[in-house]
Parts: sequence; structure tokens; C-alpha cells
Amino acid sequence: PTACPYAAHAAAQGDDGVTNRRHEMVPLNRLDQALLTLLDGTRDVPALIDGLVEATLQGRVTVKVDGEPTLDVAVIREAMSHTLPDRLDRLRRTSLLIG
Repeated sequence: PTACPYAAHAAAQGDDGVTNRRHEMVPLNRLDQALLTLLDGTRDVPALIDGLVEATLQGRVTVKVDGEPTLDVAVIREAMSHTLPDRLDRLRRTSLLIG
């Protein structure tokens, strides 16, 4: 998948919202921000998960277990593999993807 360049740029800047291609404001959380910066059209799902794991280890995204942040790579990878399809679908539905 490929993010709209403006959305990817705004996400990289840490903006908590971005205007989509329908000129609507779309709120972005930290996971959305990290994901949009990875969506350059060159990564498949496993590579996107790797990128989100790295973003979590760098502190840009938080994964919690029992209310506490974790840096357990296996737990983070599992969480990202479960949430990624829904996040991609949300970005598609909100017109933040171009391909």
C-alpha cells in the first residue's frame, strides 16, 4: 500500500490529524503516524510489521500488556499482526491511501 504523500509527511511531522483527499480532517494516533510513514509502496505486510515493531522499540508507538508497556518483540509482533489489517482498512476508508 501507498500513503498519500501529504498524509505521510504530516504523520512524519507528528501531526495528530491530516486532511484527506476528500478535504476531511482525519485524526491520527501514534500507530497511524508510524504506519503512514512506512506506506511508500515498497513494503509488504511482513515488512510493515517489522517497521511497526521497530517504531515500538524506538518509543514512537506503545504496546501494552495488562496496562503496562512492553518491549517484548514477540508480543509486539503478535499485536501488530492482529491490528495491521484493521489499520490499513481504516486508512483506505478515510482516503489516506493512493495505492
